[in-house]
Amino acid sequence: VYDDYQRNVEVSRYDTVSLFRAMVNKTDEKDMKVAVQRGNAYVLDKTDYLYDLPLVGSGYDIIDRDIPFYEIVVHGYIPYSMDTPGNMAIDYDVEVLKWIEYGAEPTFILTKEMSEEFKDSKVENAFSTEISNWLDNVQEISKDFNTKLAFTANCTIVGHDKLASDVIRIAYSNGNKVYVNYTDKQVTVDNVTVKGVNYTVVDANGKIVG
Repeated sequence: VYDDYQRNVEVSRYDTVSLFRAMVNKTDEKDMKVAVQRGNAYVLDKTDYLYDLPLVGSGYDIIDRDIPFYEIVVHGYIPYSMDTPGNMAIDYDVEVLKWIEYGAEPTFILTKEMSEEFKDSKVENAFSTEISNWLDNVQEISKDFNTKLAFTANCTIVGHDKLASDVIRIAYSNGNKVYVNYTDKQVTVDNVTVKGVNYTVVDANGKIVG
């Protein structure tokens, strides 16, 4: 939220919030969808989608590890995606696991032409974007998420626990649990086996999904 102290157009942070809320409300009144970048609390009641949510914490030394606190609050109410598209990630497989841990939807930046075509343009974040190079990944992850994780759309996150080094368990309100293993070795936790750099979904009856 910004303030602006230019002469004749002075706007306080409170005024900025009021202006943002007015824009969101006007859009909602016209039955249009509202997507907000890193939405703060004052717009959440009228927001249909959130994008560019951060994957890293504040970095405050008092925090032992990053947890998806914001995502836990909004999950099941507003769908969202994170700030790093899959084809922009340093490690695609790890990025996918982050999406799963944080309950986020997959996201990519894709173009018809090669990303080299954007050289000397205003586009600064397009690298390896040609759709022909990523179509298989998009189709694969869409199928995987729709098969194993479709239930998460309407469920809230009720638990987020670190069970071992780089092994996370996410619990959902319908009783399902998702185990995410960031290590390159197979692990067994809660009598559930998870392959290296992979994840396993277990339903409320203890049955593996997918």
